[in-house]
Amino acid sequence: MAKSKRAESRCRYLIRQVAAQKGWDTRHPQKGGQFLEEQEIEDYFKDSGLGNTKPDFLVCKDFQPLLVVEAKNDISKIDNAISEAIDYANAINAHGSYHVNIAIGVAGEEDNGYIFTTRFFDGNDWIDLTARGFVLTSFPSVAEVENALLTNNGTTEISIPKVSDYIITAIDLSSILRSAKIEPSLRPKVLGAVITALYQGEIDLTKGEELDSINSLVEEAINQTDHFEDEKKRQLIETLRMSEADYSRLAPKMGKIIYILKMLNIKSILQTDTDFLGLLYEAFIRYGYDNNSLGIVFTPRHITKFCAELVDVTARDKVIDKAVTGLIQGIPQIGAISGLFANGRPMRSYFFALSPVC
Repeated sequence: MAKSKRAESRCRYLIRQVAAQKGWDTRHPQKGGQFLEEQEIEDYFKDSGLGNTKPDFLVCKDFQPLLVVEAKNDISKIDNAISEAIDYANAINAHGSYHVNIAIGVAGEEDNGYIFTTRFFDGNDWIDLTARGFVLTSFPSVAEVENALLTNNGTTEISIPKVSDYIITAIDLSSILRSAKIEPSLRPKVLGAVITALYQGEIDLTKGEELDSINSLVEEAINQTDHFEDEKKRQLIETLRMSEADYSRLAPKMGKIIYILKMLNIKSILQTDTDFLGLLYEAFIRYGYDNNSLGIVFTPRHITKFCAELVDVTARDKVIDKAVTGLIQGIPQIGAISGLFANGRPMRSYFFALSPVC
């Protein structure tokens, strides 16, 4: 069956949904909101300079336009989306009545995920909007936009995801992994491999190249770290390797998985003191996993935090956990991945997966 064309309105609906999660009020400004759709812009900003063509959204605050947003219905059109958004912003700026510094392009559809690109006008050129040295990969939050306008140099401070964001991510990822018929014991491995690959670079989503791309990026990331001896690196690479036999059904869904993870701005968040990996895995095990089938009894975070504080653990300590049971079976490297990402901030952990009869 030929691939059906998706209406652009689906992408616009997604933009509204994500923007609301990021703190924006997607109602019309006359109702106290901040979002204007294409056909509403001329009536609200009569002297915008846009002429007969309009972007999909103009986001405003205090009667001033802040963001130009353009949507496309296929991820291959992301360059067109951001280019057109910039053109609309330039038209507004050239007219002189208003000034817009931020342009956002969004492209995709629900089956294969979406791509967000955000550019900032620094007075000379349109540059990527970054936080902690990495480009934003989701719709910018209200706080991120406010901070970007204050710095006025294309940088902002990343907004830390809420606990609910991790829960939503865990549930969405689990649904995809179940539909791809990935065995429950292998699902944490998928999450670890994809996050490691995303941290290292961009995963090639060309049909048939997805798994090879993930494996190559994981190997590259592990070999570059100085946290492990060569033998440990080889073991970790092999443990995270995704084979065609086990994961062939997952490859077509990889675009959607990457989109879901990128909504959390992984690279920027990992540069903060936020326990990103701990919070995500906790949410994944608690809300997105068949705990009963694996015999998992989850220890609440406030108890584990209290125990860690009692023993006064520091980043230089090595922690041995001999009571992990089914949680880390098949993926004993999860604790090591924390050390791989966090530039020495987390402790190095060693997990032992024991038989449930123990």
